[in-house]
Amino acid sequence: MSQTRRRPSIFSKSRRRYRRAVEPNQGNSRKYANLITQSINRVNQALILVILYNLRSSNYAGRVELAQDAGIGDWIKGFTKKAADTAAALMVKAQSSIKAAADWFTNATVRDTTTAQKDALKTAGMSEAFIAEHWTEPTDWGQYVAPEVRGMIPGFIRDQTELISKIGGRELQKIQDIMAESLNAGVTITDIERLLRSVEGFDPARAKRVALDQSIKLNQAIQRGNDLALGITEAVWIHVPGQYTSREAHIKLNGQAYDLRTGIYDPEVEKNIQCGELPFCRCIYRAKMPELIANVTSPPLKAMRTYITEAPEKKGQLELEFETKPRKRTVKKKRTYTRHKKATPHGVQMQLDFDMAQIEKEFTPQTIKPKKTGRKKKK
Repeated sequence: MSQTRRRPSIFSKSRRRYRRAVEPNQGNSRKYANLITQSINRVNQALILVILYNLRSSNYAGRVELAQDAGIGDWIKGFTKKAADTAAALMVKAQSSIKAAADWFTNATVRDTTTAQKDALKTAGMSEAFIAEHWTEPTDWGQYVAPEVRGMIPGFIRDQTELISKIGGRELQKIQDIMAESLNAGVTITDIERLLRSVEGFDPARAKRVALDQSIKLNQAIQRGNDLALGITEAVWIHVPGQYTSREAHIKLNGQAYDLRTGIYDPEVEKNIQCGELPFCRCIYRAKMPELIANVTSPPLKAMRTYITEAPEKKGQLELEFETKPRKRTVKKKRTYTRHKKATPHGVQMQLDFDMAQIEKEFTPQTIKPKKTGRKKKK
C-alpha cells in the first residue's frame, strides 16, 4: 500500500528559518490590572467620603426636607456642581500615581519583550553582534532597542495614562449620577451611602481585560519595530482564540504570510491590520528570517549589512566578500545595573490625602554597583 507524502509545514526546517513567536508577559499584565484597579478605587473612595461628609454637614434629611423646602432643586444643583469640581480635583491629584503605573508597565513590557525577542532571534541563527548593531538606543531601564521603538515609548506612556484617566473619569461620573438621582428622589443619607458603596469598587475582571489587551498591543508593536530594524519584513499570522469567542476573519488568517510593513487585509473591518491592533485581539506573529541571515551566521557583519541595506533586491547576484583577518578580542567593561522594585498592590498605600511619596518610591529605579568578586585579602 503506497503512502501519501505529507506536505511540509510552513514551519519546516527544510524551508526558510522562522523566529518563534513571543507572547506578552502574563505577570506584568496581572500587576498592571491590580494597579489600574487600585488607582481608580482610590479616587472613588475619596469622592464618596467627600460627598457623604458634605451631605451630613448640610443637615440633609431626605424625603422630609424635599417635601417641606421648595428651594431644594437649586440646592441639589449647587451640591452636584460641587461634587463634580471635587471629582475633577481628585483626578488631577491622582495623575502622578497613574502616570507612574503607566511608566512602569510600558518599560517593563519593553524590557521583557525585547529580551525574549532577542533570545528567539539568536536561537533562529542571528548573531548577537548583528542585533547589537541595529538595536542601538538605550531605554530608561538600560535595555537596548531599535531607534523606532525608543521613539514610541513616550507615546506608549501617554496613551496608557490617558486610558486609565478616561476609565477613572467614567467611574466618577457614575458615582455623581447615582448621587444626583438619589437627591432628586429624596432618598435618605443612609440609602445614598448604601448605593454609593455598591459602586465604589472597580471591576477586577474588567481591569484584567484592559491590561491584557494593552499588553498584547505593546508587545506586538515593540516586536514589529525591532524586527523591521533588522531587515525582517515577512511574518506568518498566528491566531490565538479568545476566552469566549474568536473573530472568524482571524481564524481564516491563521498561517497566512504577510508583510510586516503594511499588515494583512481583514475583510471584516475592510482595511489592513496588524496583530493585536483591533480591540481584544490576541493574535501574534512568527517572523521569517531573511535568507542570508537564516543560512549563514558566521560571516562578519559587513557582508550581512551590505546584502540587506544596499542590495536587497539583487538576491543571488551580490558577491559577498568576507574578512579573513582574525578579530581582536575585546574585554567587556563592567556595567552598573539598575534594580527595579516590583510594583504590587501591597506596596502602595491607600491614603486619602493623596501623598504620592510611597507610590513614586515604588517606581523609582535605584542604581546599585555590581558586587565585587574575588578572594578576600588576609589580614
